[in-house]
This record gives sequence, structure tokens and C-alpha cells, in this order.
Amino acid sequence: MKYTYYPGCSLKGTGRNYGESLTAVYRALDHDLEPLADFNCCGFIAYMSIDQAQALALAARNLSLAEQGGVKDLLTPCTACQVVLNRVDDFRVRYPKLMDQVLGTMREWGLEYRGTVKIKHPLEVLYDDVGIEAIKARGQGKLSGFRVACYYGCLYNRPHGITEERFFPTRMEEMFSALGIEPVDYHLKTKCCGGSLSNTVEAVGLHSIFLLLQGAKRLNVDAIATTCPLCQFNLEAYQDRVSSMFGEDVRVPVMYFSQVLGMEFGLSGEQLGLQRLFVPAKVATA
Repeated sequence: MKYTYYPGCSLKGTGRNYGESLTAVYRALDHDLEPLADFNCCGFIAYMSIDQAQALALAARNLSLAEQGGVKDLLTPCTACQVVLNRVDDFRVRYPKLMDQVLGTMREWGLEYRGTVKIKHPLEVLYDDVGIEAIKARGQGKLSGFRVACYYGCLYNRPHGITEERFFPTRMEEMFSALGIEPVDYHLKTKCCGGSLSNTVEAVGLHSIFLLLQGAKRLNVDAIATTCPLCQFNLEAYQDRVSSMFGEDVRVPVMYFSQVLGMEFGLSGEQLGLQRLFVPAKVATA
């Protein structure tokens, strides 16, 4: 089966290895991923506080392009993008006057959006549509006993995220456990990574990052696995700095959940973009 995904800004930049590993894992499961053509920025959450109508118009344009292409399920790997895109459909119902303005602007661009596209996270599709049994059948036992802190971040199960897991997400843990991977009891898995605070209110952002890394490191994990490119960047890029700042070595590999799956499937490090990790994972790959 072929899926269309929305790369957003991250998967063409700092999250390039997220896109690489997702594509490789889906292909290993006999599914193809292709990026949405001519996509633009999702409008990002912070932009909403500056000009809500324009931010929604940016998001709605992506949905319109998907709808015109006959896409029913649009895979959205970035949880921030997922929240912003989901707002379009929610606001169509709750704020019709605002959305009339947004959709009116789109009509000036020659675009329409009727609300037929469903936003899904790739983890959600693997769990619900592909199924754990099919994933388990692809496993090779390469990560037996590999200890992972599953980290979803704060947007994954908030409103406009994955509502089925709004209280306590477990899908990543269930998939990893089925493959013999060992998810630890990481109680910080939905705590905010600091988001953009590391660039705005730096002290607060860096302290958040330190606490998350410290919590995982003290559980003696081999890696943290994430579902969000901003979380992965924050938790990986500042490790030397926060270790020095707080006087405790909290350096640990921070990987995308798709990279962990790909390693278990026996895919090569290059296919999974493992060479792009700042802190390499200590696991043999093909």
C-alpha cells in the first residue's frame, strides 16, 4: 500500500533521518511512503499567536493539496504539524466565521478544502493498520534486551493530537515489547521537552531537557526513542551543554522510534540515517 506523508519543515532539515528511517521501515513492511507534493510550512503553533487566520491558511493549503490528490489518510510524522493540521478541521466546526475567512483566502488562490483528509501519525498507522503481528513477523531479534525510554512529548496526546491515547500512550511500548525490545517505565514520557524555550527562555528550556535526560539515564537505558523531530533535536543537541551546566553526565542516544524498529528489522545504518546521530547507538546493524 502507498501512503502520502507530510514532511513539514523538519524532515527536510534537522529531522532528515526521521524521514529516511520511516521510509525504510515502511518499505520493509511492504508499504511505500511518498511526500506530499508542493507542501508548505504547517503554520506552526507559535505563528497562531501572531496571525491565526494566516497560520490556518498555511495549514489548510496542505490539506487542500492532499485532498486534490485523492489522499484520505495524510501521515504526519511531526506531532507539532499534526496538532496544527488537525486544528483546521476542528475549527471548521467550532469557529465557522473564522474559517470562512481562511477558506475565502484559499479560494483566491484557486484552492478549496472540504474536510475529507484524516491526519494520522506514522506510529498510529503502524499500530492500527499494519498491526503488531505483521511488525513482529519482520523482527530479527537483533535488539533483544535493548532498553528504551519511550518518549512521546507533550503534543502527541493533547487535544488535536492522537485522542485515542489522550491519557497514557503505550503504543510504542507495545510494539517494542512484541519485538523483544525492553521499554522501561519512563514516567516523563509526556513531559514537555522545552519546545522552542531553548531559544527563547533558555534557562527553562535547558532545565527541562536536563530533567528528561537525567530521568532516562538513571533508568540505565540504551536509548531514548521519540515520535517528534523537535523533541529529538532538543534532547540530542544540548547534551554536552546541560551535562556541564548541571554537573551530571546525561549523554544518551536519542533516536526516532522508526530507527529503533529499523535496527530490529536488520536495516543498514545508512538506510536509517544512524550516521546523523550525535550520540551513536551501540547496536550492530547490517
